[in-house]
Amino acid sequence: MELCFNRIRKDLCMPAQNMHFPAADLGEYVQSWERAHCLVMQGGQGEVKHWAFNDPPKREGKYVDCPPSPAEYRRLGTRIVDLHPMTMIQNARTSGGGVVQNVPGQALSVDRRRHGRRERYRSGRPGSTITPLGCA
Repeated sequence: MELCFNRIRKDLCMPAQNMHFPAADLGEYVQSWERAHCLVMQGGQGEVKHWAFNDPPKREGKYVDCPPSPAEYRRLGTRIVDLHPMTMIQNARTSGGGVVQNVPGQALSVDRRRHGRRERYRSGRPGSTITPLGCA
């Protein structure tokens, strides 16, 4: 809260009853998308090419030699993901005051089916982001 909502002027902040944060219960998290009407989803592509914390799977197990195919990757559902170190660094730089150890090492992903349940998607784009390389 202190890195986002606590920085918004109180007269501009949304009511507390309208703020919803996911817990580690994936079933409840996925169902929350079915109960809501999402007008705008804010996001952007991370430096390791993630979207909504869909970081690439670790190179272990069946992915030790080769990452999942694009078709297999698109079928991955909402899940708890281990964040790539570059994702953690990016989030620390852009949202965490530069303090990497305050960035959680895991996140809940937003799978492709949930991405489709919105009217608009607002994305950081090269040229409109904070670095000369176009990375958010």
